[in-house]
Order: sequence, then structure tokens, then C-alpha cells
Amino acid sequence: MKTKIKIALVQFSTPQGPLLKNFESLKAQLKKISSSVDCVVLPEMWLSSFETENATSLWRETQSVWGELKRYAHQHKTYLIGSLLEKAKEGYYNTASVLGPSGVLGKYRKIHLFQGGGEERKFQAGKKAVVLNTPFGKIGLAICYDIRFPELIRKEVLLGARILFIPSAWPKERIDHYLTLLKARAIENLCFVVSVNKTGKHPSGFEYGGHSVVYDPWGRTLGEMGENAGVLEVTLDLKSVDRIRKSFPVFEARREDVY
Repeated sequence: MKTKIKIALVQFSTPQGPLLKNFESLKAQLKKISSSVDCVVLPEMWLSSFETENATSLWRETQSVWGELKRYAHQHKTYLIGSLLEKAKEGYYNTASVLGPSGVLGKYRKIHLFQGGGEERKFQAGKKAVVLNTPFGKIGLAICYDIRFPELIRKEVLLGARILFIPSAWPKERIDHYLTLLKARAIENLCFVVSVNKTGKHPSGFEYGGHSVVYDPWGRTLGEMGENAGVLEVTLDLKSVDRIRKSFPVFEARREDVY
């Protein structure tokens, strides 16, 4: 297992409209990534945004782009993490997938749908926490609004997650909530937290806040972006998780007999 990994956070605007235009925006950002990157992290619903009125057509286009993403992961021997539209027999999901050089490692369907954006009317809610084995250890997945529910994050950490990857689409007006909640999840779980947010405007008029960020297990900021599109590369020292947990054994003080 790798003890250090380099991740690339790709922050960009994903307006509703032709999906291929959003994919071209992503490809322009991918060209900026160095060849030594192990994992590329993308925002929430970065391709189709939250549109579902033409879901069948959007799903077909998503499948076409998915094929190109597979080729990219295989060619560059890297991992891609981001959330996309997923079709199932019971409806549509907002799903974060981990795509590696050999294919899909696993996926997480967003559990907590944001009522303020009407997500519960567009998507089915996921039903399980997800922790995946990767060449860089166990990782947990969550999506945006999920970070307001620390029970989910703690469950994934207790299942072994040492890095949390969280694609997001968080508004500018509450960006302080976003950064505070992410930092809290890192501190209380003594793990890395990596989240990529969108930039640009939503069709309803509000602005996404950007500020994609990486926190270490002490809650220290390893890298944070501003409000503009771009790429941020950060190296994670995975051994630091064990060092910090050994020096500050907070999990040993948990009272499962009480809560």
C-alpha cells in the first residue's frame, strides 16, 4: 500500500446545458494535471448538474462521457472520483464513483438529499455508507449535504476509512459552513478530508462558492482554492493518520455502552 499519494482537486463551473460543453471544460482542466497524480477529484454532479427533466437523454450522454473517463483513468494509471447521474430501475441517483485504471472500484449513492434544492423530488436516496479498498488504503465517500450528518462520516471511519472524498456543490453564501463542517469532520475523526466544490452560477441565480479544500487529520489546511476554476495538487502522508491517532487516542474513549 502506498504511504504517500498526490491528489488533484479539479474545480470548475458546470452550468446546465449541453453535457459535452461541461466535459470540454473538464478536459481543459485535466491538461493542467501533472503526470505523478494518483487521484483526481471532481465536484458533485459535475456533468449534468441537477437537471432531471430530460433524464433519459442525460443518462445516455453521461454513459458516453463515462467511456472517455475510463480511457483516461486507464491511460494515466490514475483514479477519478466525482458524482454523476446514475439510472436504476427505481429511478435516478446522485452517485459518487471511484474509477481506476482497471475499471470501477465502487460507488456511493447520496443518502441525504438537500430539500432546499428539491433534490428529494428528483433523486432516490442512497441507503448505505460506503468504504472502499484502494491501493492507498480504505477510503470513505460522501456528497455535499452529507457533511451535516456526522453519524454517516463516523460510521465510515469506524469501517476503516482514512481518507474521506466529498464531491460538493455548495453555495457561496454558506461557504463558511462548508469549510467549518469539513474541518470538523477531519478533526473529530482524525482522518484526511478532501472536498471539491463547484464554481459559477446555478440557473436559479445563486453562486457556487468554490474553495475546494484538503484537511489533514489535525484539521490543518493542506491546500485551499479560491473562487475561480483551476487545479490544486496536494500530497497526503498517509502514515500521519496512524501517528496522530496513536498520539491522541480519542477512539479509545468512545462510550458505545452509552451511545
